[in-house]
Amino acid sequence: IPYSASVYNGLSALFGIVFRIPGWAIMLALAALTALYLFFGGYFATALSDFIQGIIMLVGVVAMVLCFMNYENIQWDLTLLTESSELGWFTFSSTHTGLYGNTTSLISLILLTSFGVWALPQTIHKYYAIRDDKAIVQGTVVSTLFALIIGFGAYFTGALSAFFPELSEVGSDNIIPYMMKAVIPTGLIGLIAVLILSASMSTLSSVSLASASVVAVDLYKGGVSPDASDKKVNLVMKLLCLGFIAVSVVLAILNEKFHLAAIAYLMGISWGTLAGCFIGPYVLGVLWKRVTRPAVWSSIIGSLVLTAVLIFVFGFDKNGWDCSFGTALQT
Repeated sequence: IPYSASVYNGLSALFGIVFRIPGWAIMLALAALTALYLFFGGYFATALSDFIQGIIMLVGVVAMVLCFMNYENIQWDLTLLTESSELGWFTFSSTHTGLYGNTTSLISLILLTSFGVWALPQTIHKYYAIRDDKAIVQGTVVSTLFALIIGFGAYFTGALSAFFPELSEVGSDNIIPYMMKAVIPTGLIGLIAVLILSASMSTLSSVSLASASVVAVDLYKGGVSPDASDKKVNLVMKLLCLGFIAVSVVLAILNEKFHLAAIAYLMGISWGTLAGCFIGPYVLGVLWKRVTRPAVWSSIIGSLVLTAVLIFVFGFDKNGWDCSFGTALQT
């Protein structure tokens, strides 16, 4: 749910700065669209929309990088990366250095978004739809190329913010929207908006469907009501999808109103916790036949306890961000 909420907040910042549209209106519209095709289309609608949205993302990210590279006012001064008191080394701002400094924070984020995705439930959920061995080979090639293009576009665009010194005071959540407003031509900004919407809807639908299936299939049919019909389980899953989307958008609106946390903070804490709990049992379970049930549970529980200790005892979660989310949770 925090992961989904961070997606809503990112959209809110983008549309508020670039299009001057209230963030809450965009959140509600996106939630309604996602809920509509999830409720009536289910997994097939999610898979089909992911395919179309992936094509939009590829076209949009290439266009975005080209626009940034051709921006006439960009200051190509490499000394800004090392000498400025406001700019860190390939990161947004030295004011958010955290416990380990900018470079370590950036590398941690890259590792999290590169390896952590292996164990995210919405990723594993898709493996059940694989048709045959041939599809695995095709999927490996396509997804690798897709990840390289999207990953390069994201990190390269983010690194270019170092050459926009005037953006050092706008706050990390708003840097990319301000850069887009300054760089992207008016005629192309619509395509970029569709790009962001596509990526967001893909994430929200996948996360909501995976969460709903966990409760409906594993908990409800697996334990509460083993004799429940497929039709009833399917209905419960659809209703849960609506519920997860509703809770996420409410949390996002509250976060925007009370400034509880930064977008990267919300994403990092939720993504990191999920990946930490599941990557060991899942990857080892696939590659090694001697993994036992007690080992799996000890890994999951141990990772969850370690995450909680790092967050609430040592405060490692904040990493320099000025937010009160941890304090609010503790209260």
